[in-house]
Amino acid sequence: MGHVAKIYLYYEDPWWHDEIFVKFILWNDEKRKQMEADPAKRWLLGYYTAVEVEHKPKVLCLWMTGPYVTEMEQVPEEEFNNKTLHFVNQFFGKSYNLTQPSIIKRTMWNTNDNFRGTYSYRSITSDSKNAQNKDLAEPIMKNDRPVVLFAGEATDEHFSTVHGAIHSGWREADRLIKLY
Repeated sequence: MGHVAKIYLYYEDPWWHDEIFVKFILWNDEKRKQMEADPAKRWLLGYYTAVEVEHKPKVLCLWMTGPYVTEMEQVPEEEFNNKTLHFVNQFFGKSYNLTQPSIIKRTMWNTNDNFRGTYSYRSITSDSKNAQNKDLAEPIMKNDRPVVLFAGEATDEHFSTVHGAIHSGWREADRLIKLY
C-alpha cells in the first residue's frame, strides 16, 4: 500500500474553460532522471493526473501518489506553491492560456500524527505478488486462538471506502463474539 495526496487549485478564471478536463502526467526519461537527482524537486514526480473537480468548475485537483507524497508534505508552503505553479505551467502552459489560482490547498494526511495516511489502493507491486486485502485481515494466532485482530478498509474487499472500513470492523467484532 502506498500514499495518496490531493492538491486543490482554485481559479477565479479557470483556464481550461468548458472542456471536461482530465489530464495524465507523463515524464520523459531524461527529465525523470534530472528530477530524481534533485531532492528539492523529486517530490514533483508524484503528480500523475490533473482533473477538474466535479460540480466545482473553478477547482482543479492534482493527484499525487507514492513515496513522493511524504516528501511533498515536508515542503514549506511558499516553496510548495511556487513549485506546484511551475509544474502546472510546465505541463499545461503551451496548450492553455493559464491564469493564476487564488487558493492552493494540499492534503497532509500522511504526516499527520492522528492519521498517518489516507486510504489503501492496489499497486502493480501488490498485484504482482498476488497480495490480497484478505491477507491483511488474517489474525495473529496463538494456540489456535487469535491474539491480534486487524480491521480497517485495507483489510476488506471494498478497500479505499468508508463502507469497507465499517464492514471490516463488523467482521472482527463478529470474530470476537464467536470466541467469547
